[in-house]
Amino acid sequence: MVNGNPLGPCNEKYQRGDGIDIYIDAARLLPKNCTVSRISLRFFTANKQVMGNTKVYSTLSQLSSCRIHPVYQLKAELRSGSSIQMNDSVINSN
Repeated sequence: MVNGNPLGPCNEKYQRGDGIDIYIDAARLLPKNCTVSRISLRFFTANKQVMGNTKVYSTLSQLSSCRIHPVYQLKAELRSGSSIQMNDSVINSN
């Protein structure tokens, strides 16, 4: 949005090396017996090879969030050179 107005459709095509951002904000409607939840994130190539410096990125839900609607607020950036950058203060790398 710019000045409160939506940007509309993109006019530029995705170019090699542009990268992508993955956002995992929260989960919805987990079972009632769930207390603390964790998410794991992996990037794979079309040949099923793991991308990035480590194999798995994971984080626990924020303890102040509702247990059946946990909040994660995780952002992962995949850029050229197969490097993965995780931008969040609550990330735990395994």
